[in-house]
Amino acid sequence: MIRTLLFFFILISVSACSTSESVDDSEIFETVEQMPELIGGINSLLTNATYPEIARMAGIEGKVIVEFVVDVKGNVRDASIVQGLGGGCDEEAIRVLNEHAKFTPGRQDGRAVNVKMTLPITFKLT
Repeated sequence: MIRTLLFFFILISVSACSTSESVDDSEIFETVEQMPELIGGINSLLTNATYPEIARMAGIEGKVIVEFVVDVKGNVRDASIVQGLGGGCDEEAIRVLNEHAKFTPGRQDGRAVNVKMTLPITFKLT
């Protein structure tokens, strides 16, 4: 009888612990206790950007605002344009984010979570 009760108690304890610690990897937060941070900063990201030739020839300058999710591993996914500029700048902003951006993951309640973010990328002719 005592062995059965002990087993039942252990089973309930393990079950309670695993449910409280389970993580829904599909949940996306907009604000968290610790927001993701771009490793190396925006300047390291922009060094990998190439000014699109069409934009250069047309004299296009300005900001492209990109929305994306930083996942629990710090990778960018689901990047899309919120405010575009044209001339190939939108595509270049997406390319640079997808290929070169790495973030420290956002954290909520001590665990890494998916976080939706926006980032302005400025194109300026020099």
